[in-house]
Amino acid sequence: MNSGFILIPVHNRRAFTLGCLAVLRANGDLADCSVIVVDDGSSDGTGEAVIAEFPEVIVMKGDGTLFWTGAIRLAMQAAAARGPGPFFWLNDDCRPRPGALRALRLFLEKNPAALAGPRCVDAATGGAVPTGFVGRRTFAPAAGEMRAVQGLSGFCVGVGAAAAARIGPPDAEKFPHYGGDTAYTLRAGRAGCPVLLLGDAVVELIDHAGGARGLRAQVQPEKSLAENWRKIFAATASPYRLRTLFALLRLKYGPLTGSALAAGRAASWMAQLGWTVFRGPVRDCKIGRRA
Repeated sequence: MNSGFILIPVHNRRAFTLGCLAVLRANGDLADCSVIVVDDGSSDGTGEAVIAEFPEVIVMKGDGTLFWTGAIRLAMQAAAARGPGPFFWLNDDCRPRPGALRALRLFLEKNPAALAGPRCVDAATGGAVPTGFVGRRTFAPAAGEMRAVQGLSGFCVGVGAAAAARIGPPDAEKFPHYGGDTAYTLRAGRAGCPVLLLGDAVVELIDHAGGARGLRAQVQPEKSLAENWRKIFAATASPYRLRTLFALLRLKYGPLTGSALAAGRAASWMAQLGWTVFRGPVRDCKIGRRA
């Protein structure tokens, strides 16, 4: 019996994806819910490996232009066509502990107009990872706590069937990758849908501390200043994409305040780029035309 849909966007992280599905199978979540994996143009055989090892999983294909929000949007639309929710967004670097998704599912079955996120912890350290926010403050719930928040990060989020019908699909135009989760959960709260963190549902994040952190780490010294600007501030999947920044802060704080905050943050980011290029460890970064 289908008790909801687990929606997993993936791209070129075959080991992460297969590991996530193995945990879901061990927890019994594959038996409880229908699982939709959206493989957005992977070149490492992710989709084929999922089909081979997890035949019960539905695999949908993208061409590499869906990114996170487009993949979630596609999966939610496909799931809604198959039956009522709840719907669970799940990144493939998340490992729900046994019973975590079941706890979220039971809560959303009783509260179908709500959104609910788990208590997220760093798998390496066990430390809490704040995934809820109110204004500029972030929160992680304590064990046994239920905390109302303004919005959620999209590592793992449960969306009740009535909430999904009320809010509509995620906005993949303004927020194609980063910000899609924040924007959707903000819209949910403003539409009268409770947005909550449940401390008794726990999900481990296995790659939370991985990868380069900070804007300066994004600079490529072999590229020109103009190329670095485009990569950091204009690329669809960049966490520093300026169009996303302005759209998100306007949504969060209103047109005037949001625009002012976004302009200030953008100026700070650009100053960091300039300082890194001219003064930092990559000061040999090319300034001229594209090589």
